[in-house]
Amino acid sequence: MKRNLFQKLGDFVLGKGFYIVLFLCVAAIGISGYYLIRTVTGGSQPSEPVTANPTVTLPDSSAQEAPSTQPLEEETPEE
Repeated sequence: MKRNLFQKLGDFVLGKGFYIVLFLCVAAIGISGYYLIRTVTGGSQPSEPVTANPTVTLPDSSAQEAPSTQPLEEETPEE
């Protein structure tokens, strides 16, 4: 009896192919994790330290109008 390609592929995946695919997935996850950890931790030290004199400019508080602190008036129902 002739078997089509899908049946042969299905048998392969259920047999040895399952373990091959499983190994490839685990290897891909391991390699990805290795490179992720390596780039996050910064494998090499910077050649020069980062130094600067930061300046912070605050807006002039007298130029801004203070928010209103008066309570809102309640509307009275019309009769």
